[in-house]
Amino acid sequence: MSDIPGEVKKTRWKILIIVAGLVGILAATNPSLPSYVAWFDQSLTTHSSALVSSLASIFAGPLRSLIANNTLRQNWMVLSIYHTTLMGQQVTVLGILGHFIPLSHS
Repeated sequence: MSDIPGEVKKTRWKILIIVAGLVGILAATNPSLPSYVAWFDQSLTTHSSALVSSLASIFAGPLRSLIANNTLRQNWMVLSIYHTTLMGQQVTVLGILGHFIPLSHS
C-alpha cells in the first residue's frame, strides 16, 4: 500500500521548488530603469525618421535623461511596467525576462 500523505508532501515540495525557481528567474531578469531608457532610446532612433534618428544620436545623453525623468516605473519584483510621457504622448511598456513589450501608445 502506498503512502499517500508522503506522496502529497513530495508533490507539494516539487511544486514549491518549481514556483520558487520561476519567481527567482523572473526577479533576476526584471529589467532596470537604465535598461528601459536604453531600449526606449534605441527604439525611438530605429522607428523614427532619418532627421529624428540623427538628432537622437547627437543628443543621446540629454535624450536619455529626458526619458528617465519622464518615466514612472511600477516595479512588481518579477516584472515592471513603465509609463513614459514625452511631448504629450504616453507609452506603456511591460518589462519581463529582460525584454520590453509595448502595451499601449496614446
